[in-house]
Amino acid sequence: MIPKLDEWPYTLVVDVSEPLINEDPYSYFSFQMPEYPVSVARFVESRIKPTTHPNVLDLFAGQGAMALELQKRGWEPGNMHCVDRSLPKIPPVPESNFHTFNLVNLATIIRTAGIRKQLESLDSFLPKKVADLRGKFDLVTAIQSEMHDDYTLFALGWYFLASGGVLVPDSHRLTPEVFGYNFFEQKTSHGLIYKK
Repeated sequence: MIPKLDEWPYTLVVDVSEPLINEDPYSYFSFQMPEYPVSVARFVESRIKPTTHPNVLDLFAGQGAMALELQKRGWEPGNMHCVDRSLPKIPPVPESNFHTFNLVNLATIIRTAGIRKQLESLDSFLPKKVADLRGKFDLVTAIQSEMHDDYTLFALGWYFLASGGVLVPDSHRLTPEVFGYNFFEQKTSHGLIYKK
């Protein structure tokens, strides 16, 4: 079935072309919370390394705390990509790549395309700068992300991960097999790590 571009949800806006600056003082909470670097350290201590999973995408990145924690552990800033609806006021890792997309809308489009059996045409009705990132990442993270549900995280992971890449989501309430994931490892306080 060929999707109609003027039909919901393909009319949802994904690319935030004029992003706001994130002025929310509470969005810096990840930098102060001791359990944040601890949870990052736990999955880094597993089989996830800069040498095995060099290309990283952090979903709902906020102020970029994940990029900072990964840089401390050997990841190259140029290989790190962060996505949120707004830009950080002061990026903690200026050399990382920050993208402004509406991830909830993107996940809705991905999930609807799957239900309608339109995944082969998916990239043709997404902005090019989004489609260019499809399947490019060895590691997709979404830790302490408030603006999501489990289906959103797993759908976004499915879209952005390369084959064999791993997803570190914020929870483990969802049966991930519906998106084709396999169990990878349990090394994070947030639950399981999944492999595409």
